[in-house]
Amino acid sequence: FLPSTMSSTAPSNTNNGNTFVVGTNTVIVLNTQHSLKLTNTNYPAWHVQMNALFIGYDLSGFIDGTKPCPAATDSNFSYWRRQDQLILHAIITSVDPSIITALGTVKTSQQAWETLKKMFASKTRARIMHLKERLSRFNKGTSTIPVYLQGIKAVADELALINT
Repeated sequence: FLPSTMSSTAPSNTNNGNTFVVGTNTVIVLNTQHSLKLTNTNYPAWHVQMNALFIGYDLSGFIDGTKPCPAATDSNFSYWRRQDQLILHAIITSVDPSIITALGTVKTSQQAWETLKKMFASKTRARIMHLKERLSRFNKGTSTIPVYLQGIKAVADELALINT
């Protein structure tokens, strides 16, 4: 993911070689062309990836509702709307075309985020139950200790990924 910025006010960006500082009303454009695309089978991994991106650029408030849309008369409304639509675009371009239709009526990044969460929640719960059962029935059999432990760790790692 490579960000680019567009200032909605007078340019206030400084670049001293290693540090890039952007003004307070700078819109961050997220390039998601190299991201893991959301499919019907990888929601936990996709969610972790996207969540880390939004937290990293201090944009998670748009998708979790802690940075609500200001009133249309507020001077920050235009900035908020532009940033939210760019986040929505990043979400839409990071999903498989077969899933995009589920986002056809959403207007904000938060609506898209919640739609996808609800869409995959039941699949995730079923996957958790399946993995827990698999973990409880894990049998060493004829496997070597390293292979046996690697199998247990793989299931535990997948459970941890789902629970993040």
